[in-house]
Amino acid sequence: MENESAQTARCSFQRVSRALETLRDCHRSLVRAESESALMRQICRTIVETGGYRFAWVGLTEQSEHSEQRFVHPAAQWGVENGYLEKLDSMWPDAERTCGPTAMALRSGTPTVIQNIMEHPGCTCWREEALRRNFASTVSLPLLDEKRSFGTVGIYAEEPDAFDTEELGLLKELAEDLSYGLRALRLKARREREEKERNLLATACEQLEEGIAIFDDQGVVQYINLSLERLSGCEREWASGKNIADLGRDGPKGRLFEAMAQAMARGGSWNGRLRASEGGTERILEIDARVSPMRNDAGDTTNYIFVCRDVSSEDRLEKQLRQAQKMEALGTLAGGIAHDFNNILGAIISCAEFAMEDAPEASEAREDLARVLKAGDRGKQLIKRILTFSRHSEQERRPVQIQPLVKDFLKFLRASLSANIEIKQNISAGSDMILADSTQIIQVVMNLCTNAAHAMRENGGILEVSLSRVRVEPARTAHCIQPLSPGSCSLLEEVAQDLSARPPRGVDTPYRVRLAVSDTGHGMDQNTIERIFDPFFTTKKRGEGSGLGLSVAHGIVMSHGGDITVTSEPGKGTTFEVFLPGVKPSKDYGEAPKGPVACGGSERILFVDDEEDLVYAGEKMLKRLGYQCEAFQDSLEALKAFGARAEQFDLIITDQSMPRMTGMEFAREALRIRPGIPIVLCTGFSADSAEGVATRDAELAGIREVWMKPLRSAEMAGAIRKIFDQRCFEASN
Repeated sequence: MENESAQTARCSFQRVSRALETLRDCHRSLVRAESESALMRQICRTIVETGGYRFAWVGLTEQSEHSEQRFVHPAAQWGVENGYLEKLDSMWPDAERTCGPTAMALRSGTPTVIQNIMEHPGCTCWREEALRRNFASTVSLPLLDEKRSFGTVGIYAEEPDAFDTEELGLLKELAEDLSYGLRALRLKARREREEKERNLLATACEQLEEGIAIFDDQGVVQYINLSLERLSGCEREWASGKNIADLGRDGPKGRLFEAMAQAMARGGSWNGRLRASEGGTERILEIDARVSPMRNDAGDTTNYIFVCRDVSSEDRLEKQLRQAQKMEALGTLAGGIAHDFNNILGAIISCAEFAMEDAPEASEAREDLARVLKAGDRGKQLIKRILTFSRHSEQERRPVQIQPLVKDFLKFLRASLSANIEIKQNISAGSDMILADSTQIIQVVMNLCTNAAHAMRENGGILEVSLSRVRVEPARTAHCIQPLSPGSCSLLEEVAQDLSARPPRGVDTPYRVRLAVSDTGHGMDQNTIERIFDPFFTTKKRGEGSGLGLSVAHGIVMSHGGDITVTSEPGKGTTFEVFLPGVKPSKDYGEAPKGPVACGGSERILFVDDEEDLVYAGEKMLKRLGYQCEAFQDSLEALKAFGARAEQFDLIITDQSMPRMTGMEFAREALRIRPGIPIVLCTGFSADSAEGVATRDAELAGIREVWMKPLRSAEMAGAIRKIFDQRCFEASN
């Protein structure tokens, strides 16, 4: 009996010794552990190989996505297993298994010991699998954090009653150490992750284009990134630790900090637009800024964050877009006014011509009528200027040498300038050519030179005109009405989409011609520069200017596919630069045909217009030229008359803009009745206006020509005779 007791004590002592050695080895693993998985696997291995147990495993809990139920996921194991844990894991959610040692240990947070798997009722479901692997007893030790159990350590022995009180205490200590080790590793991993995130965030803040500043609730600067250092001109090492109220008093460098102080004084969020000098320099930036409070978990404001962004480039582009939209809107308005004015002028000019023809020679009435016609011609030119500004005029463009045009104009200009203005020429464009309307280019040069001369008329100065071939570089000043780029169109041109300005097929544009007009006059401030191309805007006194000169110049340049810039500063003069695409004409791009000789005839003409005065004037004009004419104010009545006697008419002249049937619609119906009848379309709108008709569209509709109103008697006579003579030529061939 004594020997049996001694043997039992000796076995118990051996188990405790193995448990102590197991605990010691596990402590070593805890100290050296680098990861959770490696630690758990090493603990399981030590339990089996050092402790002499048959099998050990560590399970960690997982929360179900769809309920509060938790599952146990085997994370590490060592020893004889052979699929035991796979079945255990798959059966764990089953309610019948919740009475097992693992579930009980997780629920209670205390170790669960089963000294005899064969007899314990909670092992019914696992008994067969356990016996197959020689598992006779088991203990499940919970892994605990501060709130709840997050896993278990399961140990299996091959003999019953394998876990006495002393041994169980050591194994419990082992589980507590493992819990601590896992929590420490998780804390370390979380800190490393947070540190990595902080470093990533700090790097992002340093590399952001946006300026960032963080200051506490007392206004003391805690952080400034590189972008804000550049924008403000304050070195962050110097500004750190200083109060934003003090920094805000630092002249041009303190504008941003002054905004921070004002926002903090209001105690809430703020956002708005600031104007500040870049790094304390004279360059003024447009800055979007925002101040937001930073709060702790209790909702108390602890810090403020200031974020700002330089939007100067976007602001300039927005202004250019608004300028383009304004010009487009004004152009549409100008086109409509021009149409109505053209109709009025047409009646005035025609009737004045009739009266002048009937007035006696050298009579006072004839002299008065001559003045009326002269005023009418001035009105026509004004309409052309308005349409040029709005790009609602279709001009013939041919390759022309710009150098002779400029030189000839400067000779003419010299005689009209006062003696205190000196003209300097730097003209080196040579034989360079541009695709242009010569009259319009002279108008651009005239407008720029007369404006420059006006700026120097009181004190005199130097008017310098330069002409050269260039490769266009990006805009060189902040006072540029639009940016330039090599080989590309300006922003306003892209918005306008003026396709009519493109060179014809066979004409290359290998370079640009630069025309610069500079003066030493009073100059302009930024506000004036931003409005300088607006229609009817002028800095001249009342009666000295219409405000259309630069608007027309701008429209001409843009319609030619060019760019125009202005650089100016109060007291330092002004420079306008015009860039026009140079061309290399191909051999088949010949001279324009000469105009017809004006004369009358005896053919029968159908004349249609919805304006009563124009019907009267047109009918009388045609009859005076010798033609037979039937005139109608209603397009439907005219179509009815033409349908009844189509073969009697030799030509149809019809207005485009009529209420019941447009000229294009009238022409289609007339051609359906009598194919081939020559038709002329008259319009007060130009081809590129919304109401106008392009020459190409008119040709496709069978219309012979498109005339712009108003026409003088001689112009109409020549145009009509040209049509009839061409028709005779076609018939003879």
